[in-house]
Amino acid sequence: MIVDISADHPHFQYIGRFDRTDPQVPHFSWSGSCIRFRFFGSGLGIFLRHLPDDPEHTENVYTVIIDNNPPQLLHAAPEKNEYRLAENLPEAAHSVTIFRRTEAMCGVGIFEGIR
Repeated sequence: MIVDISADHPHFQYIGRFDRTDPQVPHFSWSGSCIRFRFFGSGLGIFLRHLPDDPEHTENVYTVIIDNNPPQLLHAAPEKNEYRLAENLPEAAHSVTIFRRTEAMCGVGIFEGIR
């Protein structure tokens, strides 16, 4: 079963500087900011938008760690907002940490939840 969970769910842990004026779409620009959560299932998608500040910085880069496995890179671009982070995992509880790698000059990231 596929379930969408919005960014205002109380089990999301936000670490660093986030603008949560609208809790359903927290904005963040600072490198090192991270989002942590756990989920139960076999796959994971994330809703993440990128708003560039200038045309030279067309993406934000994030490090994604699932269950202490080797990190993977996520390149968020303006024309896309849903990214598949994992598929075919064991049907179990999994931990996820997403770190922003790029500096504030690369634009704003907007977290909208998971699927």
